[in-house]
Amino acid sequence: MTMKKLTRTNSIRTVIASLLGALALSGCGNQTTYDPVQSQLNSDSPGSSTIPSKVDIVLAVDDSGSTATIRNQLNASLMGFMNTLQAQSWDYRLTAIPLTRVESLSQITTSRHDSNWGSQWTAPYPGAPQTGGVPASFFRLPGAFSIPNWQNTSGTENGLRNIGTFLKTASVQNSFIRRDALLATIVFSNGDDTSDGNQTTWPFDPVPTVSANVLNGIRNAKGTALAPTVKLYAAVNTGGRGNCLGADAYHGGRYMSAAAALGGESYNLCTGNFSQILTSMSSHLQGQQLNFTTSYLFLENEPNVASIHVFKNSNGTTVEVPKNTGWTYIGHRTNFPAVTLPVPMNYKTGYVIQLLGNAQLTGSDTATVTYTPAGVHASP
Repeated sequence: MTMKKLTRTNSIRTVIASLLGALALSGCGNQTTYDPVQSQLNSDSPGSSTIPSKVDIVLAVDDSGSTATIRNQLNASLMGFMNTLQAQSWDYRLTAIPLTRVESLSQITTSRHDSNWGSQWTAPYPGAPQTGGVPASFFRLPGAFSIPNWQNTSGTENGLRNIGTFLKTASVQNSFIRRDALLATIVFSNGDDTSDGNQTTWPFDPVPTVSANVLNGIRNAKGTALAPTVKLYAAVNTGGRGNCLGADAYHGGRYMSAAAALGGESYNLCTGNFSQILTSMSSHLQGQQLNFTTSYLFLENEPNVASIHVFKNSNGTTVEVPKNTGWTYIGHRTNFPAVTLPVPMNYKTGYVIQLLGNAQLTGSDTATVTYTPAGVHASP
């Protein structure tokens, strides 16, 4: 996103037993700063860090004979797009598929948070293990990732149905899609979808309404509970039939309708400004992150409950959240959802404070927790 970031600052290291003894003498505590969608960071030193939000992106590219220009211009824009994602602190995965047929997953490029980067790997947070990357057989460095020179002359374009089929394949489910990431597909096409039927003779006349069956094939790629985290975008001919990038183009009405139904946006492919299209898509994804809400804050160390103070930071104003009516401590939890709305996701483990009612964090809200670790007592 970013699917909102969490920041954490440790005023004193508390992870070493001898240092806990020093805390007992000094009477100092822990300070942890959060925002809605990620848990704390395991920082070994003072300072602040961010946990990048995750997004899995599929480029579904028209592979009909009239679309060589689309593929060439998209390839020319890809490196800038990936640099933008990296600069926006996304933990991203990116793959590409042909639009008119289903092919197996063949290549994935990623942010530097993937373990396949080796010595160039960047930890998503201090102390993070260098594990959990995509399978090495799929991994490509950004400079080695490109849209293949696909070509298909079948005359039909069951693009939406093909996207749904691709997303449900075992390799995609196991090696590409992450439950705690946004999933976004962007269609690049100078035609229109024919998944619900069309005239077989040229020029084809697609059925105007996209069926629920076709939409749900994409929407439920991560299961119905996580459907709100699945988005579709359409870079198509938004005008009437005519010349588009040197080729005859149909109005992409079905793709536009599907994008609206699946929480995305539509862009005019025929402007030829692919860099702007990709930038607009990333900006829209950033906005999606502001919809996430959390009811839980995660502490690294078991707290002395009596020492806990919770502060909510909203629109530049900080207020202390009252105990019992605004928050309650619910103890250690394993695989607990850091994100509670629109659906439970981003599961974390730690010592959990539950926020109640208006104390919950939404959008750009943040929270600060101060506490003394259990067993540490201030000197008189």
